[in-house]
Amino acid sequence: MAFLRAQINPHFLFNTLNLIYGKILTSSKHIAGEMILEFSAMMQYATSTKMQEDRVDLSGEIFFVKRYLKMFKERNQQNAHIDYEEEGYMDSHRIVPMVLITIIENALKHGLVDDPNHPLVVRVSLIDDFFVFMVSNLKNHKPDDIKGKGNTGVGIVNIIKRLNAVYKNGGFTLECENLKDDYVVTFTVNYKLI
Repeated sequence: MAFLRAQINPHFLFNTLNLIYGKILTSSKHIAGEMILEFSAMMQYATSTKMQEDRVDLSGEIFFVKRYLKMFKERNQQNAHIDYEEEGYMDSHRIVPMVLITIIENALKHGLVDDPNHPLVVRVSLIDDFFVFMVSNLKNHKPDDIKGKGNTGVGIVNIIKRLNAVYKNGGFTLECENLKDDYVVTFTVNYKLI
């Protein structure tokens, strides 16, 4: 589990530093400074000792995802279209750390979010102990556009290994739909079964 986590955290660190670097090149020192403070808070969460636990507070993971999406939008301004909706009370449940952010990172890295008619869609809900995290993005049909972006192939395979290590009795699903124009990942946890 520690080895699998070590593969994810550097990936997140690299992507976020690229976000900040892009902002520094195109913005004021004040805005760049605000992003560094935001990133600092995110890293404090991501490197905290609670990340060594098998499960962390779901509300913290959701907040972490929202901070990351905010930073992504700030960097890309008019070229980032994100449709985020959340439903339910997340404070009373726990989840495997860094799974949600990995799904988001994969969608932003390999998908297109620059079309306002096809935004990155994120749906989060927790109803009657049933958690759903769905991410849909427009596929990038130009392979040349994603070459050299640090593709390590860890992503979904790593998530499944981590989930299987923690949720030994099942109680979760991770479905990936490779549609003609979209890629959809739906992660569910049935808290009554775990």
